[in-house]
Amino acid sequence: MNIINKKKVLAFIQEDFHSEVLDFLFELINEIDKDIKMILYNTIDRYDNKKLYLEKYTNLEVRNLKNFIPDLISDVFDKVIIASYDNIFHLELLQNYKEKFIYIAHSEKHVRSFNLLEMSYFSLTPLLDKEKYMLPIVNKTSGPKLAKTISYDIYNNIRYLQSVAQNDNLEIIITVGYFFQHNKDLPLINKLLDSKKILLLVFSPEMSNELSYYVKKYPKNVFYGNSIPTELIKHYITFLKIKYLLFCPPKNSSYVKNSWSGTIAFGIDNLLHLILPKEIAEIYGLIGIEKIVPYKDSDDILIEINNKNDNINSLQKWKDDIFIKNKKLLQNLICF
Repeated sequence: MNIINKKKVLAFIQEDFHSEVLDFLFELINEIDKDIKMILYNTIDRYDNKKLYLEKYTNLEVRNLKNFIPDLISDVFDKVIIASYDNIFHLELLQNYKEKFIYIAHSEKHVRSFNLLEMSYFSLTPLLDKEKYMLPIVNKTSGPKLAKTISYDIYNNIRYLQSVAQNDNLEIIITVGYFFQHNKDLPLINKLLDSKKILLLVFSPEMSNELSYYVKKYPKNVFYGNSIPTELIKHYITFLKIKYLLFCPPKNSSYVKNSWSGTIAFGIDNLLHLILPKEIAEIYGLIGIEKIVPYKDSDDILIEINNKNDNINSLQKWKDDIFIKNKKLLQNLICF
C-alpha cells in the first residue's frame, strides 16, 4: 500500500443518546477535507439522527459497534472521536491506544480522568474547559422540513394539534428532552400555562411523573410526543409553523455550572426562537442576537410571543465565529 496516498479515515463512537452532537463535527470534517472518510460505530440511535446524517454526508459510513475493536487493531482508521463512552467500555480499557483517541468531555469528572490519563479531549462548553471546547453548532443551518413519509396516526395528531391551537388562539411552544423537575423550571411552566396563551408540545424519551401531572392538569394546553425521531420533530415544526423552543432549566442548574444542552443547538439549527434563561444566553454570547429570547421571568416570554423577529443576520455572524474557532481546534486535535 502506498502510505503517502492513503485516504484519511476518522471514526466516531457514540451511545444512543449522544448522536445529536455529531452533525457539527461531520460538517467541520468536510470543511477541512472532503476526502476524509468518516465511520460511525453505532447502529443504535434513539432519535434516528444517523438517517439524516447519511443523507447529508456522502463520505459517512455506519458500522455495527462490534466492528470497532477489530478495526482498531487492524488500523482501519487514523483517529477516533469518542462522543460518549461511559456505558460502552471502561476508559482504561483502551489506554494503550490513546494516541488515536479524542474524547468529548461531558462532565468535570470526565475532564479529571482525561487529564490524569493524558488523553486528548475537548468539551462542548467553556464551563468545563475555557480553552479546549467546541460549541456543537452547525454552521450551515438545515432548518426544519417535512418528512418524506409519516404514519396515519402522526398525520391525525398533527391535524388535531393544529385545530386546538387555532380554535383557542394558542401559540405553540415546544420542548425537547427529558421532562424532570431537576431540568425544568416548573414554576415558570406553571405561569406560562396558566396564562392560557400557549400550547406546550413536549418531545421526550419517556413520560415522567412531572409531565404526566401537566398533561392531566392542562389537557388542552400540554401534549406529549414519545421518542419521536428528529425527522418527525422537524415535520411537526414545519407543518404547524412552530416558532418557539423553550429551554428552561431550574435556577442554579448544571447548565450554568458545567453542562451544555443539545436543546440550544436544536433550536438554533431549526431557526426557532430559542427561549432560554438570560444567564445562559450570557454564557454563550447570545444576548442581542435575533431569534434568541433571553428571559428573567415568564412575563418576558409572554411579551415575546407578540414580537416575532425573523431576521438571522447576527445569528449567522455568531455561528460563523464559532465555526472558525471549532475548525482551528479540530485541526489541531486530529493533526491531518
